[in-house]
Amino acid sequence: MVTSSLLATLAMVAGICIAGVVWRGFFSSFHHKKQRSEAANNSHCPPTLQRLLKRLSGIVGTLKTHLQEHRGDLQQAMGKLGNLDTAGVTTETVVAALVTLAETNRRLQDRLAQAESQIAQQYQEIQAQWQEVRSDPLTGLPNRHVFDQELFRFIRGFRNEHRPFALAIFDVDHFKHINDTYGHKTGDQVLVKVAAALRAAAPAHSVLARIGGEEFALIWPHVQLSQTLEEVERVRQAGRHAGEDGADAPPVSLSCGVAVFLETDNENRIFERADEALYAAKHAGRNCTFYHDGLHPVAWKFLVRPSAASTIAEDASDSAAWDHDPEAQSLVQVLRSKLAQLGVTV
Repeated sequence: MVTSSLLATLAMVAGICIAGVVWRGFFSSFHHKKQRSEAANNSHCPPTLQRLLKRLSGIVGTLKTHLQEHRGDLQQAMGKLGNLDTAGVTTETVVAALVTLAETNRRLQDRLAQAESQIAQQYQEIQAQWQEVRSDPLTGLPNRHVFDQELFRFIRGFRNEHRPFALAIFDVDHFKHINDTYGHKTGDQVLVKVAAALRAAAPAHSVLARIGGEEFALIWPHVQLSQTLEEVERVRQAGRHAGEDGADAPPVSLSCGVAVFLETDNENRIFERADEALYAAKHAGRNCTFYHDGLHPVAWKFLVRPSAASTIAEDASDSAAWDHDPEAQSLVQVLRSKLAQLGVTV
């Protein structure tokens, strides 16, 4: 008698345990996918993505129904065993109950496997759609929406953890002329090449995005001004050289405006300052970098001494301008006079 009761109890426990294992095994993998899908649903979703999420919701609803049916089958099998009196508990009844439980669990496992396969497929499609929503279709870079999100993230890092950062805006010079002269297909090719060159040269832990037309934006951690400006100029030069791949290729140059986030900035102000620096670079003749110091834009070459490898021509031009600048020569004379007073001959 005791043995029969124990077998009946084991049968019920076995059914519950098997169902629990199956449940946990399936939903441990599904839970994370569902969280990511819900995160996608919380943002602006295109119709295709909305349909995929709706289909995924339908699969989950069907799965819920299957689990409820399985619970009912378990309760029914347990009820049959519970209704048997002591004399009615035999090896045959226990075996029959175990067979019923095994068959019930097998059906559930089949349904779960099918549902998991469907959800995996839907998740891949959702992931692809979500990536498409966040990417610029031409260059593959993150789009303006992602840029805005990342800018907020960098600002939170500055406010909460005192992590400084810089923002640079790059603009392809005379891009309308490139489109009008060489055609829009060539113009698109220029943007793709510039984007690839900027991405390859971007500093570590940076975010590069195409924010519209021929404009690109870069956000990255700021350490010190000289290093930040050297990094952004290196990136700009890389983008400029992207057009040097053929005799028939249009000449490409980039102008850049950069600003370091200040305590008084917000997401709009730092963008405005970088944009003001960009316009200053345009007005200065293009193909250069300007930095906004919080008050006004300043040319990069007046703040940091560039490396000789990348600026031999600029050095020669600067030297000539210095020699013919009356104010500069007056300053030189004052410095020489002060040095002479100290007994230093120049």
